[in-house]
Parts: sequence; structure tokens; C-alpha cells
Amino acid sequence: MSIADQFADLSARVGQLGKRVPRYQYGFVTQTSPLQVQLEDRPDPVYIADSLVPGIGIGARVEVRQIGSRYDIVHAPSATSPVATPSGVIAMTASAAAPSGWMLCQGQAVSRATYADLFTAIGTTYGAGDGSTTFNLPNLKGRVPVGADSSDTTFDALGETGGEKSHTLTATEMPSHTHVQNSHGHTLTDPGHNHTQNSHNHTQNSHNHTQDSHRHVGLDTGGTTLGWLSSAVGAGSGAATVRPNPEAAVNTAYTTATNQATTATNQATTATNNSASTGVTLASATAVNQSTGGGASHNNLQPFMVVNYIIKS
Repeated sequence: MSIADQFADLSARVGQLGKRVPRYQYGFVTQTSPLQVQLEDRPDPVYIADSLVPGIGIGARVEVRQIGSRYDIVHAPSATSPVATPSGVIAMTASAAAPSGWMLCQGQAVSRATYADLFTAIGTTYGAGDGSTTFNLPNLKGRVPVGADSSDTTFDALGETGGEKSHTLTATEMPSHTHVQNSHGHTLTDPGHNHTQNSHNHTQNSHNHTQDSHRHVGLDTGGTTLGWLSSAVGAGSGAATVRPNPEAAVNTAYTTATNQATTATNQATTATNNSASTGVTLASATAVNQSTGGGASHNNLQPFMVVNYIIKS
């Protein structure tokens, strides 16, 4: 055999050997009958000729061995139990419809017989359906799920609902605050009035004024002039003697009369005012606090994006 022929034969043998070298890669099961895997480095899924791992379900991540055009599953995370999603698991999807093996969580009633595995998982927790042949799925339309909490009565039972899209504050929910009152005054109208006093007298004790005993003497120098010749006036007496006096000269003697001090005492009299209505009117005035706010409900939503919740049947 020539050298050229020997080289050609060697190349053919190497090519055949290359086709028998195994290649290992990972992917996800997308179909179970027939078994199909979407490899991570290929755009299209491949069909599996044989699986060395029993009980593999859709969604399981597996290791695939490729020899030429043949693909075999050689390893999965669990070799003794199915990797399939159990009934009752809730997930989200961006699709408008639920994928095969799943249903939308919209509270609808479904058959207990048809979806026996799901009925076993959730029972009538989310609704008893017609009470005998159907049961209800969770209704997550317009809602978000929250984790159960046995220590909080609001979240301690599966199927409980709560919350609100909008809320109007009550008085007890408002923070402590003050109200400003408009500036205002109070008007007092006085039409004028009098205070009337009872008619009354002031009475003074009976009393006298007494003058000391004294005299007045007058002399006439002639003619017809009369004067006092003598006068003797006693206490309580008004008698006097008057006559001409032929004396040559007139001398007048002055005598000072002194009144005796006498005290007059008024009798005490109490004057009592009559009660009287004054006629003063206080004009009524209403103080109005300045109002603020409208009392409308407020938006109570967190930022959100709408997707579909689905449940494994």
C-alpha cells in the first residue's frame, strides 16, 4: 500500500473515532412522551433515545450525553423521585393563557374527579364549588398573595382575604392636629338703662338752738329819737321795754351773744335699689373654623404590574 493510501485510511479511522467520543451538556425536560429536552446550547429541543433515570417530569434539569446524533439522559437532581411540579403549586406567567397542566387562579369551580390530584392538595380551602362535584380554585384576580402567619389573625388561615384599593381615613386614623379659627368679635348693644331707687326720707331728730342771756342798751341825746333803754331777754323770753331817754349823751354797750352748741343726729335710713333689667343684649356670633381637605378616599395601591397567576393541576 502506498503512503498516500495509508494516510487516507488513517484519516478515515480518526473520523470514525471522533463520531464515537461522547459529549455532555445540560438541559430541561419540555415533554415526557416522547421524552424531549431543551439543551442550553441549542435553539431547538432534542429527542431522547433512552433515559437512564426513571420518573423524570417536565421542568426537570437533566444531564444529557450525546454520541453522534444519539442523546441519552444520564443524570437528574433526584434519581429516585419524579422532578415534576406537584399539584397545588402557584406560579406566575406572562402569557394570557395557562400552559398545559396548569389553570388560571380566577376562583372558578372545577371538577373534583377530573382534577383529583389538585383537589387532594387544596380541598375546599378556596371554595366548595357546588358542594359535591366541584371545588374552587384560588381567586387572585386583582390581588397579591401573602405568606401565612399563625401568629397573626389576619394571615393565620389559607384563603383569607383583606386589604382595599382605596381608603377613607377615619377620625382615629388622623394624626393629632389643630384647626385655625377665623378672627372674629362679639358685639354688645346697650340701649341705655336706669337704676330706680325706692322713695325714702332722711329724718332729723327734733332739737333747739339756745342763746345765752344778754342785753342791748341805747341812750338818746334829745329829740324824738327812740332807742333801747333797757332790754332784758331771758332764755325763751321775747319781752322788751322801749321809752324816750332824756339823757344828754348816748352810749351804746355791746354784748356778744354766744350760741350753745347743739348736735343734731339724723336717724339712719337704708335706701334699697329696685331690681331692674338693664336691657343690655349680647349679639350672638358664631365662630367658624377654617375647613381644609375634601374627605375623599385615597389610592392605597403599591406599584404593580399585571400578570397571570396559575396553579398546577
